[in-house]
Amino acid sequence: MKTNMRSLRGIGLAVLIGVLGTGPLAAQELVPADGGTAIIGSTTISWSVGEPIIGTSATAGGHMTQGYQQPAGKLIYYSRATGNVSDPIWSRTRTGTAGPAQWGTRSTMVVQNGDVVSNMGTVMTNVVNIEAGGAMVLATGSSLDVHGDSLIIAGAVTAQDGSTVTLERSFGPVTILTTGAPGLFDLTANAPAGVDLVGDLNIRGTLQLNDGAFDASTGLLVLTSDALFTGRLGPVSPTASYLGNMKVERYIPGGATNWRLLGSPISNRRVAHWQDDFITAGYPGSQFPTFDDPVGSGILWPSIRWYDETNTGTAQNDGITGVSSQLQPLATGQGFAAWSGDALGGTAPFIVDVHNAPPHIASSPISCP
Repeated sequence: MKTNMRSLRGIGLAVLIGVLGTGPLAAQELVPADGGTAIIGSTTISWSVGEPIIGTSATAGGHMTQGYQQPAGKLIYYSRATGNVSDPIWSRTRTGTAGPAQWGTRSTMVVQNGDVVSNMGTVMTNVVNIEAGGAMVLATGSSLDVHGDSLIIAGAVTAQDGSTVTLERSFGPVTILTTGAPGLFDLTANAPAGVDLVGDLNIRGTLQLNDGAFDASTGLLVLTSDALFTGRLGPVSPTASYLGNMKVERYIPGGATNWRLLGSPISNRRVAHWQDDFITAGYPGSQFPTFDDPVGSGILWPSIRWYDETNTGTAQNDGITGVSSQLQPLATGQGFAAWSGDALGGTAPFIVDVHNAPPHIASSPISCP
């Protein structure tokens, strides 16, 4: 009689087999690997790390005693088809038979080439690895909670409106490793030891920093903007911080070329950093530095202006002052009025952006006029 046993959990798991008969007790210690098989006498034993323990099984010649410890390692599930995370599309090996996965904080998810995996609810994982050629869809209202040390996006991600990825590692740093520039909706960091971004990542919802340093020094975090959504940096907790550069976009709809009120959420930027986004005029360094009004008067008409708080005049336009040149700083907390568009009679949609510097974060009060 043979007893096939799957499910002895653990790396470094020990299985003691004793066959009681007329002779002395025979025992052997096994150190199994996932998918391994051993034959001892008339007993065949196979196991799969991380599957449920089935208990003690009797043999024809006596009985079997199992000794085990909980595994310290990770449970890895590989996608074997397209479907939802809750579907039986997972295998413990890359080419194994598909079945259901047991998701939890020790379960690593690997989305393989050719598979599209959808998350429709809330799923807790260890590491998430979307391999090249694989894809993940995060449905509206879904939450992917990553408790492991890495989120790897080499394939494609479709993050629908209102979806969230949360980094929940309580010890040790987390690395976000990307290929290309994948986009997420909301990204929340609860990682006291910090998060390292290696590669580019777009956020069109909220980047929420609750705990730990978010370090983008070796990557680029972009808060994107379009006709529907504009990404933002949420309130930064006192125990969190942001390191490295950030790019912030603001979508401007098509229509009338008009005055728009702008400021810079990025530090150490100048008027020149807006000049690649819309036509400027009437000040040194602009595209049309000699633009005047009335035409031919020599009275410059600066298309970017700021408000001089020291001007005590009571007229509506008193204190409205043209920028001195393209080198004028976009100071922290300072607002500007910019006549912006691509033509006088109207404009196509465009995006204003500032980048290549850290964001303004009020870890201490910002002094404004």
